[in-house]
Amino acid sequence: MRKIVFVIAGVVAGSVASTAMAADFAPYARLDLGYGKVLSSGRGNLFAGDTGFNGDKKDQLGESVAVGGGAGVKLPFEMGPLSFRADVTGSYRPDFGGLRSGTLPGGGDTLHTDLKVANTTALANVYADYATGGKVTPFVGLGLGAAWNRVSAMNLVQSDGTQVGSQAGKTETNFAWSLTTGVGIAVLPSVSLDLAYRYLDAGKVKTGSVFSSPSGDAYSAPNHAALLAHELSVSLRYSF
Repeated sequence: MRKIVFVIAGVVAGSVASTAMAADFAPYARLDLGYGKVLSSGRGNLFAGDTGFNGDKKDQLGESVAVGGGAGVKLPFEMGPLSFRADVTGSYRPDFGGLRSGTLPGGGDTLHTDLKVANTTALANVYADYATGGKVTPFVGLGLGAAWNRVSAMNLVQSDGTQVGSQAGKTETNFAWSLTTGVGIAVLPSVSLDLAYRYLDAGKVKTGSVFSSPSGDAYSAPNHAALLAHELSVSLRYSF
């Protein structure tokens, strides 16, 4: 056991000794623009008494643009071709959802609703950059933080515009995490253009539990789905 401890300590010490320390931290700021699509969580038809958001569309929460920004630092150490940086980012996705149509289990007139879901995410991220000796630098990253998912109240209307019910809206606060991979392209000495793919788990989207109808309020299980998104983004990163 003692030998194993010495071996592990030697490996760690060797790694630390081979780490090249840079002069200081290098701060940067970033602006982000992306486009994401939510995976279907398969929880069922909005109009059939199920707890999902499907109607005539199989993808429950659809697609949205994403806008955001952040600030970070390049960390003052390297390991061979690897360098590291960390940042804090905020992003907003206003356009998930969209029009949904369907019929109730007993049939009858087609019902319509405009599903509106917005997401705000704040993440603390760390990245490993792989130096290639050229202007293109591949990187991978991990982010941890929080997400606020807001679904607006949904009004169910018939084809003639008659409202037959509404589902209360709600904001859910969730743990969020992401995995990122991409490349940074040096376009100027202090400016990098990042092209990236991100997998984002922003937790759940959930309505309120009150369904209102012309005959009075009724309580039901809330509609809910997981907000799991594939996202492509372009970021402009400026180093000070």
